[in-house]
Amino acid sequence: MSKFLFIRNDDVWNLDPSFRDFFDFMLNWKIPVVYGVIPAILQEDAALFLRRAKKKSPKLLDIVQHGYAHHNYAAAGEHKYEFGSARSYAEQLNDIASGMKIMRRWFGELVTPGFIPPYHAYNAKTIDAIEALEIPLHSARLKVPRKEKKFIDLPAQIWANKADEKGVPSPLDFQGLSRDLASVLASGPITGMVFRHHMMTGPRDKDVLMALMRLVLQQRTTGKIRTVLFSDLLNAAEGKKK
Repeated sequence: MSKFLFIRNDDVWNLDPSFRDFFDFMLNWKIPVVYGVIPAILQEDAALFLRRAKKKSPKLLDIVQHGYAHHNYAAAGEHKYEFGSARSYAEQLNDIASGMKIMRRWFGELVTPGFIPPYHAYNAKTIDAIEALEIPLHSARLKVPRKEKKFIDLPAQIWANKADEKGVPSPLDFQGLSRDLASVLASGPITGMVFRHHMMTGPRDKDVLMALMRLVLQQRTTGKIRTVLFSDLLNAAEGKKK
């Protein structure tokens, strides 16, 4: 049986060269990608670009809300977060709802309903807000530690891009990522791999991305992997309810 793999690219808000390089590569190779869009800072040209692309190639990309403004509210020494302990339920609810309105204004029915918290950070108030807003899908790094959930929980265990203690991006590591992919696919039916295009600027990164996606395509051809979008999984879940 095929294992499901979704690929996410977060921090989308403008049409910088690193985004276009990643987008064009994945589209040309016909590898579907979920694009995490930051609503509050989304530039018009990027919104129009994504809207045209989704209309033209609906099976190759999803447009999903990634936080609100990607602002870091964490105190010094804390893990970064936009949605976390220093923010009330009302503040989080308002930000998520405001982001939804922006997404709908730009993309209408082309947006895939879901929420990707910046820095993969959230707390119980975030989850309460998501459920209150009836958002059907949530994707962070780990599963939400709650027994009863009103949404599809899609953790993405593989982080492709890493940085050193000073925040300087490290080159993509093909050996490490291929091992991670094999490990998580062996442990469950579905997993996700997350990229951040702005951290991939060197020629080595492009070579590693090509080698990694060639591996994904090989496994897709043999039936070991099925590459999916969030919209595919939401549609499948809706089909089961009928």
